[in-house]
Amino acid sequence: MKFAALGSLALLAAPPLAAHAVSISTGEARIEGAQLRYELRIPLYEVPDPSRGLDLLARVQFRSGDARPTRTAEDCRVVEAENALLCTATYQFPAPPDLLTVRSSLPAATVPNHVHILRATREGKFEQVVLDLSFPEAELRFRPLTPAEIVVRQSGGAAWRTFTSPWQWLFLLGIALAAASWGEAAILGLAFAAGESAAAHWFGMKALQLPPRFLEMAAALTIAYLGVEILFLPRSRARWLIVAILGAFHGLGLTQFQIAADYALPTVLAGSVCAAALMLAALTTLARRLGQPRFLSWALLMIGLAWFAWRLAG
Repeated sequence: MKFAALGSLALLAAPPLAAHAVSISTGEARIEGAQLRYELRIPLYEVPDPSRGLDLLARVQFRSGDARPTRTAEDCRVVEAENALLCTATYQFPAPPDLLTVRSSLPAATVPNHVHILRATREGKFEQVVLDLSFPEAELRFRPLTPAEIVVRQSGGAAWRTFTSPWQWLFLLGIALAAASWGEAAILGLAFAAGESAAAHWFGMKALQLPPRFLEMAAALTIAYLGVEILFLPRSRARWLIVAILGAFHGLGLTQFQIAADYALPTVLAGSVCAAALMLAALTTLARRLGQPRFLSWALLMIGLAWFAWRLAG
């Protein structure tokens, strides 16, 4: 049992190198009669080879019932001003669609935590969906969502973003290793949530857009610094304050998701905080069962520094 737990933590300390702190693409779909015009925007850092644009475009598929449209035009180009790849396509349905279903397999072509935010319009009616690895398909009914549907969709999307973020897992692992008791784990978890929420609220009001590369470097440094705290300041009484400050940097990434998805901040925070609490509880259970092994703290330090250096080098 102990070896199984040790293996779980070791795997957790080695996240996929392809993962990004923020991995988001956006889409615009406009339906006019039986015709659908679609635009896909994806940051260039997600597409090392822009010539693959048409392959990415094909990973967002539409249908109406069992009817699939015919693609009549397609094009991809790099927009230097946006540092993004823009792909456009025109589709023709046999008849005007009453119900539009969209499916995205972009995570398979980019990174597992990739999120595609699709906004669609038809006859003046607007609909938006968020597609990711857990919810790859959605229906566009072009009707107002109920308050309950809005809360579930937005908080669920934020929770899944937290669950699929390797940086959140690594930072929460650091909290679990630093906590001497369940009570201290709870205090540090609350400090992290407070710092993340405060930063998300402040920068969300400013609608601040930050480069994904900067967010990844900041997240990497928070993990490395927490490793330093555990290894060299094991009895620090101000750790809760340090965790709150470091949590603020993670709040920056959450802000980018909230702004891009155009979600309400309270529901995003609720989903993210609940997911982080569950993750911290699981990691604390494993860490205490193993006796807070010191080598994992060294692993956090090395992973954080290595990832920071890799992103710094471009």
